[in-house]
Formats: sequence, structure tokens, C-alpha cells
Amino acid sequence: MAAMIAGDFGHLESRLWQWLRLFLHTDNHSTRRKSIATEILKLADHYKNDLGQTPWDQPDCVRAYLAYFLPRNLHRLRAVLELAQQQGPESLWSGSVFEVGSGPGTFEMAYCVAYNKPPAHYEIFETHPTPVALHRRWRRDALGSDSAPPQRSDADAVKSSDTLVLSYVNSELSSWPQSWWRAQHIVILEPSRRHLSRRLLQLRQQALTQGHWVWAPCTHQSSCPMLAAKDWCHDFITWQPPGFLAEIYQHLPMKSENLAFSYLILSRESPPTRNQWARVVGDRREEKGKTRQMICRGPQREFLAQLKRTGVMSPIKRGDVLANTDWPKAGENELRVSDPLEILWRRK
Repeated sequence: MAAMIAGDFGHLESRLWQWLRLFLHTDNHSTRRKSIATEILKLADHYKNDLGQTPWDQPDCVRAYLAYFLPRNLHRLRAVLELAQQQGPESLWSGSVFEVGSGPGTFEMAYCVAYNKPPAHYEIFETHPTPVALHRRWRRDALGSDSAPPQRSDADAVKSSDTLVLSYVNSELSSWPQSWWRAQHIVILEPSRRHLSRRLLQLRQQALTQGHWVWAPCTHQSSCPMLAAKDWCHDFITWQPPGFLAEIYQHLPMKSENLAFSYLILSRESPPTRNQWARVVGDRREEKGKTRQMICRGPQREFLAQLKRTGVMSPIKRGDVLANTDWPKAGENELRVSDPLEILWRRK
């Protein structure tokens, strides 16, 4: 694929999928699809048993990562980027973007898909040559660029004008580098596993002491009620893979189309007052005569209860932002809904 894939920047998403389809080379190759599925299971076992770095030196790793983990992480990042468009700082991407642990460029791919263009000022720090070579390859074929993004010399080389991007990096750290707090904005994506998500909630508390404000997913700057309750905060999206990937996935035992993740958007800029917001952070639970869903609007762990006898049942989803109302309390943490809920924002 020495030549650039035909098309214009208005169709970046389709060009990226075309690049991946050609790279995997599975069209009319059922044996190859089964082989890649086996490689995916092997890499999944590695992540399950050892939450360390991706084993790029293993011969089966590249195809497995590109076929399964890259597309899924791309869509998780895309979901965070689309939310940031509506709920993040206006200056989030106006300065330099510095990604530590950039791998094969999944964040840049997600940015291209979300915004139909690559980031204007983007630099990386990635120590392994294999993902850097993959990053360079898809940029050449899909973007017409002759090189990978510029590399900074050190992961600590964070500038005060940077938006620092960390995708599946915090879980690999023994401690958070103090130099990273210099960044103007910080965007973090992490797995949704309970202990890793709670580690992210602890980092949120630390950020508040380091001059940063929380823009998302939190609607407030108070202590996190989930951290005190030994709970964890995560979101999920549904995803329908393109056909050439679905043909590989049919050979896998993992069938869920839900992609779970935890994230934070931090900034030195203070957000607008959001006491009129309440975010749904729990799934719908059916109970006798009512439904309950956890919401986030402050330091208390609270549940919205919609009583079936009222006839007012607003269908709300995890991630929805609701208009905060002075709902009457019933018990320690239950809020009774008597009028239709107003949804201010919902993911597409």
C-alpha cells in the first residue's frame, strides 16, 4: 500500500477502515480469519493475566491488536471526543496535543473519525518501534503523510500549553509524574475494571489539589460519592463492527457489542457552573413498583426513583445529562420523580 488511499478528508473514517481491511487481508480467507481470532484470544489472555504493556515483540500481536483492540479503543476514544465537543473546554484542542504511550496512533485515528481531520499540533512519546512504524504506515496510506508525528524526548516533557492525552496508560503507572500536572488540559481513557476505575477516581481527587478542574464525566468539583462507597464510575457505548471485522469476531467467544470504559477530562480552566446538571451514572434497576438509577450531581450517592403508579416513566440511559431538579427525598438516598425528566444531552 505504498500509494495513498483515494479520497478526501471528508471521508477519513471510511479510509481508515479501508486501510485496516487491506492490512488484515482477510477477504475470502476464512482460514486467515480463524487464525486472527486465535491470536486475539492469546492477546486477550495476556491482558487478563498481566495488565502490563502490549507485547509488540510477539509475532502474533500486531494482527490481533489491529483487528480487535485498536477498533474497540478507537470507538471508546471517539465517544470521549464527541462528549468533549459538547461538554469540554473550548480550548481543548487549540494548543499542542501531547500523547504519552501513543501506540499505533489510536487516539489520532479517533480524532480523525470524530472531527474529520487530524489534530493540528500533535506530538507523541512512544518507546517501542513497532507501534511507531504502524502509526507511520497508516498515516502514509490514509492521510498522505510521509512520517509519524514528532516524538518528544521524554514523557516528562509536558508544556503548560499542552493537552495531555493518556489512553490506557494510567493503569501501567506506579506513580503519577508531577510534571504532567503542568498541562493545560488532560484527557484520560482507562479500562472499566473496578480497581482501575477506582484508581482513576483517586487521581481525580488529586487533580483537584493540583489546580485542575473536572469537566467530565463529573458535574461537580466535590468529593466523589462512588469513591467513598467503594463503587466505581464507568460508561459504555454500543458498537457495530464493520463487516470484515464481524467475520473475524464470529470465531470469538466474546459476543458483547457494549464497550465499557472509564474517563476523565481535566483542565486548568474552570468549567461553567453545572449545578443545574445531573448525570445518569447507573443502569436501570427494576424494583417493586418502581425503577431506580444512580445519578451524579454532588458528593452524595443518590438514586432517581420513577414510580410506576404515577404513570410518569422517562426512559433514561447511563451517560445522559438531566436537568437537575429539587426532587423530594424518600429515605437516605432515593429521589422521587413525579414529572417527566428533561434530558439536556444524550450520546448519539
